[in-house]
Order: sequence, then structure tokens, then C-alpha cells
Amino acid sequence: NSILNQFGEDIIDTLVSTGYKIVIRPHPQSWTSEKEMLESIMKKYTQLEFNRDPDNFDILNRADLLISEHSGVVFDFALVFDKPILYTEIDFDDRPYDAHWLKEEPFSFKLLPKIGKQIRRSDFSDFKAFIDDSLNNPRYKEMRRQVAKEVWVNVGGAGTAICDYMIEKQKELTGEQK
Repeated sequence: NSILNQFGEDIIDTLVSTGYKIVIRPHPQSWTSEKEMLESIMKKYTQLEFNRDPDNFDILNRADLLISEHSGVVFDFALVFDKPILYTEIDFDDRPYDAHWLKEEPFSFKLLPKIGKQIRRSDFSDFKAFIDDSLNNPRYKEMRRQVAKEVWVNVGGAGTAICDYMIEKQKELTGEQK
């Protein structure tokens, strides 16, 4: 499901044509499972930065926009850094996951359209305008704020809430009186 497998070098060529600085940061497993493809891309696109840092905080902080598939990093980027995302169409096989038995769409997939824009190959014809809209349209920033309100609880007090919960849970499990 990776972007490079979905779109190949077409997306890289499209991104390069926008004039923006591009950093490619594949999933860490890709450096093993897609080694040949990545080496070929690195050899062809020497003008691009390829990031393999063990921690993604610095590169996410530097970036203005994230283009990803359904990875959990989109939520860090959109909600923690309050920056726009573009995501690819989701063709997700849930059979290997512990939520396979659920009949409804995963919550994270429901959130994606609220925090970013889906990209399709047809968007490549004017990708710079597509990106610019994601970066500058205040509607996306407002949607990210709304999602943050929906998914975050105990903002500024999570540590206290967690400790209180754990103390109460311990009392419950050990039969202690309140």
C-alpha cells in the first residue's frame, strides 16, 4: 500500500515539478522489504533528501506537508504539529489485525477525510495547485482543530487523569475500600 508502490516514480516526478523541496522518508521496514526499489530511486533522484532518522520528530517538525498512505504518522503530523496531509486511496486488508471482526470502518479511516485530502493520479495534472490549496486553505486547519477536539481528552491534565484511573483500578482489583 505504500505510495511508491501505488504511484511509482510518477509521484516523485510530479512532486519534483512543483519546485518544492522534497524529502522522502519511507517506512523503516521499506528499507528492508523494498530495498532494491529504494536504491533505484535514490540513484535516480540524487537532488532529493532521503531520511532514515530513527526518530521522525525532527523531519515532521521541519516539513510543511505530509504525503502518506494510511500510516499512523498522519495523525501525529496533522494533530500534534497542526499541519496538512495528503493521503492515498486506502486499499486495506484488515484480516491480519485484531479488529478484523469489527463490521464498521476503522475510526482512523473515518478521520482521514476530515484532516486532509485524498490524492489520486488524476490530481497530478495540477499537483502544485492541489498542494497549495492544502497548505493555504483555512478550512483544513479548522477541520484539524475539530478532529483534535473530538479525539483528545484531558488536554493539559492527562497525567493526573491516568494516575487517578490507575489508583481506582488498583483499589477495584485488590478490593480496597475507597
